[in-house]
Amino acid sequence: KINSLDNIDINNYIKTHQYEIPISRFTSNGWSLASESKQKLQEKLFKIGDPLGNYVNKNIYYGIKTGFNKAFEIDEATYTDIVKTSPKCQNLIKLFLGGQDIRRYFIRDSKRYLIVIPSGWTKEQIEQTKENIKLLSEDDAWGWLLEKYKPLAKHLEIFKASLKNRHDQGEFWWELRPCNYYDFLDGQKIIYPDIAKEPRFFFDIKGTYISNTAYCLGSDDLYLLGILNSKLSWFSISRISIPFGTRAGRFRFRLIYQYMEQLPIRAIDFSDPQDVARHDSMVKLVEKMLDLHRRLAETKTGHEKTLLSRQIEATDRQIDDLVYELYGLTEEEIAIVEEASG
Repeated sequence: KINSLDNIDINNYIKTHQYEIPISRFTSNGWSLASESKQKLQEKLFKIGDPLGNYVNKNIYYGIKTGFNKAFEIDEATYTDIVKTSPKCQNLIKLFLGGQDIRRYFIRDSKRYLIVIPSGWTKEQIEQTKENIKLLSEDDAWGWLLEKYKPLAKHLEIFKASLKNRHDQGEFWWELRPCNYYDFLDGQKIIYPDIAKEPRFFFDIKGTYISNTAYCLGSDDLYLLGILNSKLSWFSISRISIPFGTRAGRFRFRLIYQYMEQLPIRAIDFSDPQDVARHDSMVKLVEKMLDLHRRLAETKTGHEKTLLSRQIEATDRQIDDLVYELYGLTEEEIAIVEEASG
């Protein structure tokens, strides 16, 4: 690995930085150019941890695909106008974030919202209010929506032609495509971007919806959040995922399902008091981290920002140290992770 070509003697550089890779590493199932020490560490982590996919019972989901975001995504002013005119429309509008808005332990408030009318919702609502409906025409359904949710319907009507032509739609053109994980989106969950150059996992408690540039884990496990945002977790991700270009001199990695489901997560043995103590310590540290970031976003003074930033850095270090302990890393293995994260 060469970080800079400035003033480099390539022959001497190779002599001091080269390492061997056993030919057995190259198989039809894949291969890695990592050093033997990094490879052995990753193998150790896989033995200790459970795959994330199993840990969260396969509850890993990508964000909403509308087929035409221009119609369904609205800004704060539009949201305010719609809800002010018809308060019940609020039930069909959700806070909305893209992958770029999700950071490490915090989010950037984009003041964006998403109109969410699930596939089949219109017919279901009409059937609850009227009896003996066997066949419902699109015109009848639209007339009902226009009557009951007029400002929202009038907004969508502007984009009617484009919404009719999209592939991703529900039973009617104003509905979203079928989705079987709305309950997870509406609930508490861990969210993260689909591409990142560092850990960017956040615990959402507001039922925020995410775009197709983000993913969510159907879990409210703060212990898991601490592991995901650790240096050791990112070390594993960088061994599992594929680099997707660089930004600010650092590789970005794809955090799509096929990679993330493999991530080794150290499960807690709740029959072991020491393990329970580690779990509880992690939860407290993560709760502190979330609170510190919330306060940092709210504070106005430079002095207070500096103090909070120092506390965040110290707490982050404590989380990393606890993760190293959980996975039983030696000093030499910790040094490998620290160097990789630098």
